[in-house]
Amino acid sequence: MAEASGVNGELWNKMLSLTGMQKIHILPEELSVFAYMKDYVFINQVMRIDDRHNGVVDALGVYSRKREELTNMMPAVMAGQAANYGDRCNNA
Repeated sequence: MAEASGVNGELWNKMLSLTGMQKIHILPEELSVFAYMKDYVFINQVMRIDDRHNGVVDALGVYSRKREELTNMMPAVMAGQAANYGDRCNNA
């Protein structure tokens, strides 16, 4: 899709940062409902999903900040949502 829009170069140049994701917290009280129903398979599947999700939210936050720092150092010509960084990103 990025190539079809004329965006060439490295992956960071093509990947938009995601914003608005919020952390989640699954409380033991919420899991106890499934323990009462003896749905232990589901509990095992969901027990650490909030930690995994929150780790992804943190990683995307770091990626967004780093990408913004990098693009602030490299002025670009915008064509809609696509940026052209010239020869700086097309060294492949």
